[in-house]
Amino acid sequence: MSERDDFLKAHMEVEEKLNFVVQILPAVYAQKVEPRRAWANLLFFRLFSVGQSILTLCIEDLRQKEPVPTDFCSLDHSSIAALTRTLLDTWLMFSYVSEIAISEEEWLLRRAALELHLRPVIGYWASAIPKPKRRKSSNPKCFH
Repeated sequence: MSERDDFLKAHMEVEEKLNFVVQILPAVYAQKVEPRRAWANLLFFRLFSVGQSILTLCIEDLRQKEPVPTDFCSLDHSSIAALTRTLLDTWLMFSYVSEIAISEEEWLLRRAALELHLRPVIGYWASAIPKPKRRKSSNPKCFH
C-alpha cells in the first residue's frame, strides 16, 4: 500500500467519524444540561469544527484549481499542523472538563481556569452558560 493509499484510507475513516458526529450534534444541543456538560458540549462542537476544517484542507478538489496528475498531491502542511495542534489542545480540555470523578469544588476551580483562559476567545459563549450559585460559608473568602 502506498503512502497516498494510507492517507486516503485514514481520510475516509476520519470522515466517517465526523459524519457520525453530524448525526448526534442536534440531539446533544437539544438537551438542557448543567454547566459542566454545557462546557463539554461546546468543546465537543469545537472538536467537530476543527476536524472538519482539517478534512477540508485535505480534499484535493477543494485545494486544486487545475487538475494535477494522480501521483502528485500538495498539502498545506502548516495549516494542517496548526489545526491539528488546536484539535489536540481542545481534546485535552474536553477530557479535563468532562472528567466525572472530581468534586464540585474542583470542578468550580477548573471552570474558573477555563473561563479565564477562554474569555477572549469565546466571549459571548461564556455568558450563555449559567453561573454557579454561591453557597453561604462560615469563611467569607471561600467560594463553593
